[in-house]
Amino acid sequence: KMLEMSGEMVNLALKASLENARAGISELELDQFGNKALLEEVARRYPNATVNHHVISPSGVERTIMPHVYSNTRKLERGDIIIHSRQAGINGYWVENERTFFIGEPTKEQVRLFNMVYQAQKAAREAIRPGMTAAEVDSIARGIIQDVGYGEYFIHRTGHGIGIGMHEEPSLRFDSGLVLQEGMVFSIEPAVFVPGVGGFRHSDTVILTKNGARTI
Repeated sequence: KMLEMSGEMVNLALKASLENARAGISELELDQFGNKALLEEVARRYPNATVNHHVISPSGVERTIMPHVYSNTRKLERGDIIIHSRQAGINGYWVENERTFFIGEPTKEQVRLFNMVYQAQKAAREAIRPGMTAAEVDSIARGIIQDVGYGEYFIHRTGHGIGIGMHEEPSLRFDSGLVLQEGMVFSIEPAVFVPGVGGFRHSDTVILTKNGARTI
């Protein structure tokens, strides 16, 4: 229940920032639209709750290829690529939502890589279920990216545990034989970071159910 509440709030915050994204505002200003929406909604709906949140929005070809770099005063420009990443926690239960988007028109190569990463993330999110190993989930996403020749730019894990903290063990990694169990919670976030083109990462939080996974 708490994770579902956190999911609603992180989605609301992400939506508010994306709807207000435009050339001329800074990464930090972009973040503030979602922060304001999140805090106001939590205060209205859950006045006795604690709320935690974290957000980063690296923008441009150079900054998006640095995983987890913090927002700064760089101004968004026409043609920019942005990775908008949010985590929110209600009463200490965290979830994550992350989207790559563009201001104006992306290049053809950016469109191709955006779709490749989207398909890798979608395939892993739809496949993950109890009984699989962490490495098997990773291989689904990694295989899609490797098949089109971008495996060397996937310098990331397919996902990580989340819930009590923003990043927890276990991770969905190529070298993990961990057998997944019902009730585990993961981010699903394969990514590529290609110099001269940009970084591409989408993330959703899933709860493993008896026969699959539920995206929250």
